Amino acid sequence: IHLVSHTHWDREWYLPFEETRVKLVRLVDKLFKVLDSDLDYRFFVLDGQAVILEDYLQIRPNKRGLLEKYIRQGRIFVGPWYVLPDEFLVSGESLIRNLLIGHQIAEEFGRVMNVGYLPDPFGHISQLPQILRGFGIDSMIFSRGLGDEGEKTGSEFIWRGPDGSKLLAVRQAAGGYWDTQSLGYDNPDVSGNTKEPLNLKKALDTINRNKLLLTKYARTPHLLANNGEDFLEPQPEIPQIIQYLNNHLEDATVIHSSYEDLISSIKASRPQLGSFEGEMRSGRYLFLLPGVLSTRIYLKQANERSQTYLEKIAEPLATLAWLEGQQYPEEILRQAWKYLLQSHPHDSICGSGVDEVHRDVMRRLTWSQQISKAIAETSLDYLAEKIDTVVEDTACQPIIVFNTLNWTRTDVVSVKLQQPPPKTASLPCFEIRDSNGRSTPVQINNEQTGTSEKPGETEISFLAEKIPPYGYRVYFLTTSQKTNRTSTLKVTTNSVENEHFHIRVNSNGTFNLRDKASNITFNGLLLFEDVEDAGDEYNFSPAKITQRITSEKCDAKITVQSKGPVSATLKIEVTLNLPEELAKDRSGRSEKTIPCRLENYITLHSGVRRINIRTAFENKVKDHRLSAVFPTDIKTSHSEAEGPFDIIQRSIYLPAATDWKEPPASTHPQQSFVTISDKKKTLTLVNQGLPEYEALRTKNGAILALTLLRCVGWLSREDLQTRKGRAGPLIPTPEAQCLGKHEFRYALLIQQKEGKKNKEAFWQEAYNHNAPLLAQATPQHPGSLPKTHTFLQIKPETVIVSALKKKESKQEEGLILRAYHLNQETTEEEVEIKTYREVKQAHLLNLNETPKHSGKNSEPHQTSQNKIQFKIKPHKITTIQIDL
Repeated sequence: IHLVSHTHWDREWYLPFEETRVKLVRLVDKLFKVLDSDLDYRFFVLDGQAVILEDYLQIRPNKRGLLEKYIRQGRIFVGPWYVLPDEFLVSGESLIRNLLIGHQIAEEFGRVMNVGYLPDPFGHISQLPQILRGFGIDSMIFSRGLGDEGEKTGSEFIWRGPDGSKLLAVRQAAGGYWDTQSLGYDNPDVSGNTKEPLNLKKALDTINRNKLLLTKYARTPHLLANNGEDFLEPQPEIPQIIQYLNNHLEDATVIHSSYEDLISSIKASRPQLGSFEGEMRSGRYLFLLPGVLSTRIYLKQANERSQTYLEKIAEPLATLAWLEGQQYPEEILRQAWKYLLQSHPHDSICGSGVDEVHRDVMRRLTWSQQISKAIAETSLDYLAEKIDTVVEDTACQPIIVFNTLNWTRTDVVSVKLQQPPPKTASLPCFEIRDSNGRSTPVQINNEQTGTSEKPGETEISFLAEKIPPYGYRVYFLTTSQKTNRTSTLKVTTNSVENEHFHIRVNSNGTFNLRDKASNITFNGLLLFEDVEDAGDEYNFSPAKITQRITSEKCDAKITVQSKGPVSATLKIEVTLNLPEELAKDRSGRSEKTIPCRLENYITLHSGVRRINIRTAFENKVKDHRLSAVFPTDIKTSHSEAEGPFDIIQRSIYLPAATDWKEPPASTHPQQSFVTISDKKKTLTLVNQGLPEYEALRTKNGAILALTLLRCVGWLSREDLQTRKGRAGPLIPTPEAQCLGKHEFRYALLIQQKEGKKNKEAFWQEAYNHNAPLLAQATPQHPGSLPKTHTFLQIKPETVIVSALKKKESKQEEGLILRAYHLNQETTEEEVEIKTYREVKQAHLLNLNETPKHSGKNSEPHQTSQNKIQFKIKPHKITTIQIDL
């Protein structure tokens, strides 16, 4: 029996960070005393998080030497993570950066724990085996996520990722990471301390009881006992307890061990292990707590904005500017990543804490985005100065449109100009031309009111066509007496269309959609549904007397919000009379209702195959869940949703799930999109920071529902229909009711099914929606860069780039590109990278940016001075270093 002493450190949860840090300082101080005084107290695990070192040393900077001493000796274990993250609510790239920073910090102190320790996240993503293997980690210890398959696999098994990566996975099978907490004590306090004397007989009873459960699932003679729990301090008596146990156990020996030693012992026993593939999102043995996907939805929206801006805009722009000679902002980018990652622990990003915790989370996410925007602006200014923007007409205003994604894009872009808009048709109108003189329509976004956000400022939009990947195109704004408003857009009082779609709004505010090319139709889209939520921050729960309210019989007010040659928007207003809150006994909804208005803006752009939707809602009521519903006639048994580095296929039928700790939920996580399809057509729902969806089967076809708000007033309760028992302390959380104004952005894509067509169009449009083109107005000036340019081009464009950055190394500089593809049907993809400068060399790296020993045949090979090629396998995350 490997008894591992540890603490599980929720950096913020039912206490805010600074109050928790007081506990941390006391814990580490005590740990030093224990290690100093007793060599038989061999090991202590600081929860797999390197951020603990930073948090402690900000208070005790003089203790750094002591930390380094015990970490180098292998008595204190830190890393491999920076923080223990939720895996479904954050991007795949952020998980890689989490491990990168965690490794960097732990290595500075002498040693990284080489085990994928994830004791408490609410399930695990399918690509975790590959991510951990990319850092040289071939094992994982976890608690949550298995369903009935755990009865076959046991507590030790091989977990396979979609790319074939394998991990030795060990489940903390005796009830979680706390199975031998406060060993030998009856009533410890929240830190594990007690005034009662040590009860060695009780310790023996605990070990014997757990041993019976562990041996049921164990596939080797090595059992895991976890001596720790949330915030628990080290038990100095552990050597004494182990001696007593070994004197009284008949068929087992207890050793003070570590997770690394446990893994080594399991491997050395050469067991025949079963295997498991796919994500872990089941609750047979421990609560999965799926309601956290939509708790405090404002956190998820802020995280997506901060994460997307950092990954897909600020860092790529800083990298392109660095290639052109600007200093790379390495330190400040690292700080932006730290603020972002410090918001990713499961109790933080999940919204399952007290109100003050989530005010802190919002501050950090805001700080991260502020840094990203400042870096992006500086990089844009620098690059703009390098571009030749001179034309014969000196009155033209150059506008540079930048593309920070790796495929050619055509989309509408907006830019603010420091000049007033024309007020009447008799005054000159704006006109946009590209460098070849081709004209494109311009729309003044504030022309409906004749005012702008700032005096003398005008925002215009236009269709920017074929903007090259990781590149730009220069346009020129001028004035013309002719009104150039030819457009594919048509608007009536209740309809809008472009060259791709026709939308007609029904009297209740839903709309019917027709794809012109294929004549595919969907009817009754954008129905709103509101149900009570008698749950808590962890789980949605209906009340005993449930009440469902929809907009099906509402009378909608439909108006034309804007119409022009570039974009057209219909405004649809519906009012739901919603119960004020739950009844006092929480058995149903209150009788008093409050009118709550939903303002929906449906926008089509000329030349863009995407329907943009913006919903504004002022939440005036409590204890409810609001969803946008999209009924279809698609006959399917499953949905497909984007996960980190993967597309996850999920059944729309719930498993039988008998004797589960927590029954399965019909809601699921998504990154930027979810798709349903049959042999004839496909509907894709794109979201911007709305990670929870539901796919349901009806007699008419499948329904997609997008959760907009889930409003509750308690951290945890014990009277739910969907969970037995509490998941945390019983603490009121009034701000989790999410009262006030909210805005939600999402989009629809439809496509005719044509055989085995891959899904690149879906995720490309999803990313186009969430990481828009950028426009920069600049004076005319000469420059070394041409008017249209790509710094980096990757073929085929079905490849996704998750990172474009400078290498994390002080010894060498190199351009890092991380790529993967979601095409499920090809066996291998030949990838070509063309750079605008000569390539000196290129080679593959692991995810931790160390050289990959992959053999000569799989290394990138140079096909010309500025081109390299390599092969990428399905589901494989490939990191390549390019030296220019």
